[in-house]
Amino acid sequence: IIHITGFKKKCLLSHNEQTSDKINILNNHLHIISFNVPFPADYGGVMDVFYKIKALNNIGYKITLHCFQYGRKEEKDLEMICEDVHYYKRKTGILSHFSLLPYIIYSRRSKELLQNLVKDNDPIIFEGLHTTYYIKHKSLAGRKKIVRTHNIEHNYYFQLFLSEKSPGPGIFFLLESVKLLFAESRLRRAICLATISDKDLRYFKNKFGNAFLLNAFHSSEKPDCIPGKGEYLLFHANLSVPENIKAVIFLIDEVFSKIPYPVMIAGKEPSKIIAEKIGKHDHIRLAKSPDAPVMHELIKNAHATILFSFQSTGTKLKLLESLFYGRHCIINSLITDDEKLIKLCKVADTSEQLISAIHDIMVLDFDAYAIEERKRILPFYDNETGAKVLKGWIEK
Repeated sequence: IIHITGFKKKCLLSHNEQTSDKINILNNHLHIISFNVPFPADYGGVMDVFYKIKALNNIGYKITLHCFQYGRKEEKDLEMICEDVHYYKRKTGILSHFSLLPYIIYSRRSKELLQNLVKDNDPIIFEGLHTTYYIKHKSLAGRKKIVRTHNIEHNYYFQLFLSEKSPGPGIFFLLESVKLLFAESRLRRAICLATISDKDLRYFKNKFGNAFLLNAFHSSEKPDCIPGKGEYLLFHANLSVPENIKAVIFLIDEVFSKIPYPVMIAGKEPSKIIAEKIGKHDHIRLAKSPDAPVMHELIKNAHATILFSFQSTGTKLKLLESLFYGRHCIINSLITDDEKLIKLCKVADTSEQLISAIHDIMVLDFDAYAIEERKRILPFYDNETGAKVLKGWIEK
């Protein structure tokens, strides 16, 4: 275990955050258990964790952050918004597969984590079902425990199974889906579940009765869109995830290859097959693993962002990023079930509909009316609003 002593909060707070009033909180200390190191905030899950921590810190909470570490190093930036940061090595490897618990839970166990949690009696936020190995432990009986559900996990893993063509990973996704279905009962030990979408809210509320909607946290403070026209179309996603690989291959083959407009495909760790397909088309370019500022510039300067998925897994964080920073947005109906966000987008589900929507939008300016619509609707998804909603449930 590596323990880093927290500093006083500084630096990461924007000017607006520094000048906003803190909320008076009687017991202002929280534990947050993250499935990975949440910085840099460069893909959906860790973005939600990082900006949630930042928003809670801004309204007065002191946070002890516990991170399971794999593939990421310690980050000093986290010390600026947390009182303490603890790192635990995730127990990856073949032995962690031999358990009735799902691999994503069993590989995130650490005696040091439990020892650190029992040092006080403060509330604990578990980020995802992934981090709930100790939620049933007798040492935490009576503690205020909240789980942030990022997905209906067994559904998500079953969809990964359906998307996976290789037999080895496919078997893993199927077994994990079954294990996750049975492991979901451990969520009863939480006082409440903070769901990320309306669809997930309906599911968890019907099953457990103690769920509420907590919109995704993201990097934007207010809409920052540029009026007028851009020169290219943009698709952005984590390009190493099977779900997104399947989506971008479909778009290249069935949509982008059949239109005359420049296309930019941007994302984290693009797979070899994506690079090879893009290389066959002169009007399609690839931006490999851009950092957050570069990605924001790509979104802002695009004429339209295309978001497409074969899985319904709640509101995508990349949709919020696209609406806060970008111009036009074309999505398919599986990207979100949020009616307010759908009003800000053009929905197209088939390749023919997508091509038609692109032709229609490429001749349209992104005008003042569209920007005003964003300013009217998007404050509902503001991070400070989300932090206050979460505060209300913590203090119930």
